[in-house]
Amino acid sequence: MDEFTAAGLSPDAARREALRRFGDLEGARAYCRTLDRGRARQDRRRDWRTGWRQDLGFAPHNLGVVSIAEVAGVTLKPAERDAIQQTLLEQSRALPGVESAALTDAVPPRGGAAFGGLEIEGRTLGPSEKVSLVRMTSVAPEFFGVLQQQVRQGTSFTADTGGNPWNINETMARRYWPGTGAIGRHFRVSADSPWLTVVGVVGDIRIPGRRGAFDDLQLYASYSSTYGLGEVVVRTRGDQATILRTIQRTVVGLSSPIRLRKIESVDARMTEVVAGPRFSMARFAAFAVLALVHASIGLYGVISYSVGQQTREIGVRIVLGAGAPSVIGLVVGQGQRLTLAGVVIGLVAAAAGTRAMESMLFEVDRLDPLTFLRVAILLVLVAMLASYLPARRATRVDSVVRLRSE
Repeated sequence: MDEFTAAGLSPDAARREALRRFGDLEGARAYCRTLDRGRARQDRRRDWRTGWRQDLGFAPHNLGVVSIAEVAGVTLKPAERDAIQQTLLEQSRALPGVESAALTDAVPPRGGAAFGGLEIEGRTLGPSEKVSLVRMTSVAPEFFGVLQQQVRQGTSFTADTGGNPWNINETMARRYWPGTGAIGRHFRVSADSPWLTVVGVVGDIRIPGRRGAFDDLQLYASYSSTYGLGEVVVRTRGDQATILRTIQRTVVGLSSPIRLRKIESVDARMTEVVAGPRFSMARFAAFAVLALVHASIGLYGVISYSVGQQTREIGVRIVLGAGAPSVIGLVVGQGQRLTLAGVVIGLVAAAAGTRAMESMLFEVDRLDPLTFLRVAILLVLVAMLASYLPARRATRVDSVVRLRSE
């Protein structure tokens, strides 16, 4: 406090500056401890990307997010926010190891929301097309390049784009302008808002475990700091932890009434997001494997017992001159007919039951044919084995001895 007072600051200003510096330093220490713990666990922890190999619509690896906020009790004007964020952005871009950086109010897997009723110019939406909540993100022109999110049609808006330019995702373009193209079309998110112009269509952001209109429809507006400070997203190369610590020191060194709210990698955010779906799927997978094992054991026991009951019949056939291969083939064929009937009934029931877990699937159809085929083949093989082994044993027993025992 004394050094700030000596520098000519008022007592209130000195207290705010001391709190800001202290909070930033504590945040830096906490972040360093987190990084050290993360490095210690790195060899033991499986990266989230190895569990979700599907295309997410952007490249989360090597992305870092710096979130800043105003010091408690301070409200900056939009022009002051713009100046602070621009300074941080330029200093971050100048750091070694930083490939690119951009401003935004949210970085995937997080996002803002637009409330109201979506309207499409010149079209009346049906009941299934109406939505009252969509995902909306405020981004700078460089945002899509930093995330490596593809611009499919049109162009990303630029700083000097006039009107109300917006980018939308492919799903929204296909849903409301199928076959006609969305570029130049107009929409709005509520009845009292102005019409917004589509200037570009970008690829979908697909987050594991999330479905529904809110996550399917994605809107992107030109970034504005009117309502508060946002986030700086940076793409790095090399040691990301070291680069993020350097950016953190940059934030602490800014002579502005701001504080570091959080600094983290997008990998860490994605790990948190997929933790719930991954646990649910692991639980379902464990129960599924257990159910499959029980079904296989039960199927083997029932069919082998049924074949064992035909031992006398097998003996009679062999006495009458039937060869062992033909008898085994007959028994296995009978078991397969029963098994195939059961598999068909089971597949129909399983297809109907997959609706309950559809929301947990990511980039996999609930009626995935490969999964159904593998399970069916496994059960058929188990039934074949359950028919073959008892029949083979029965054909090796002396028929006269078997008939006398009966």
